[in-house]
Amino acid sequence: MNQPNPVDLQQTIGREFLSTVPRSGWVTGVVTYRQVGNAFQAEASATDEAGQHVGGSTTMPMIRAFRGLRAALAQPGKGAWFTAVLTLTPEGRMSFDFDYDSEPAWQPSKAVGHYLEEWEEFPRAPEHTPAWLAERLEQARTERGS
Repeated sequence: MNQPNPVDLQQTIGREFLSTVPRSGWVTGVVTYRQVGNAFQAEASATDEAGQHVGGSTTMPMIRAFRGLRAALAQPGKGAWFTAVLTLTPEGRMSFDFDYDSEPAWQPSKAVGHYLEEWEEFPRAPEHTPAWLAERLEQARTERGS
């Protein structure tokens, strides 16, 4: 099966966000997507000049595109990013920021078993394994009893 094009996936995410916001009255849109293993969280918001929420939400096509983007950008030995933040403007300008190193800011926290799922799908070389991830993997292995 062909791997989806990352640019196409990014455009899908942007289009989906734009479909959930008012045509006018907002100045900044932000979509945040976090994933480790099978656990994920997504949120989206458009704000006006005063910083007030005026719309924006996540959609299933957006979440599927983020999942595909994560797999498409994963690198052997380096793994996949944990958090992606998309910033948009009403004119359609988009910028993505991908964090491969920091633990996601879960609300609430996720079970450590998801970190083993992550490791099985996107293993990392020791030099690309942050200390917090090694700690979560050790916790998960202890809980699993292996």
